[in-house]
Amino acid sequence: MAAVGNRVFVTGMGIVSALGVGVEQNSQNLLAGKSGISPIRFLKTRLAGELMAGEVPFTDT
Repeated sequence: MAAVGNRVFVTGMGIVSALGVGVEQNSQNLLAGKSGISPIRFLKTRLAGELMAGEVPFTDT
């Protein structure tokens, strides 16, 4: 396969997931064996509390 002349620039690294915000928090929670999957709490749905999902809690900060 021929190389393409496009370039990629990585300007930072981060992650937002159901386990936390930031690489450090996500790594700690993964290594601790935690799961981000839980009953739905934030999404407005008739299945809230019954259906499991990996929600990302948001704040006003």
